[in-house]
Amino acid sequence: MIFTPFVALLTGVSFSIVAYCVGLPVMVGMRHYATSRNLPRPEEEQAGDKALPQG
Repeated sequence: MIFTPFVALLTGVSFSIVAYCVGLPVMVGMRHYATSRNLPRPEEEQAGDKALPQG
């Protein structure tokens, strides 16, 4: 986010628009990282949780 004012100055676009375009993907990525760390790993799943073959 340090380069945001420079991008706004060079492109002539308002700071708030540049901050939104940079900040939104950053926030989505941080949210994805925070939630995906808590998901169980495949080796931690119990055998009873797996789907049985239908036939």
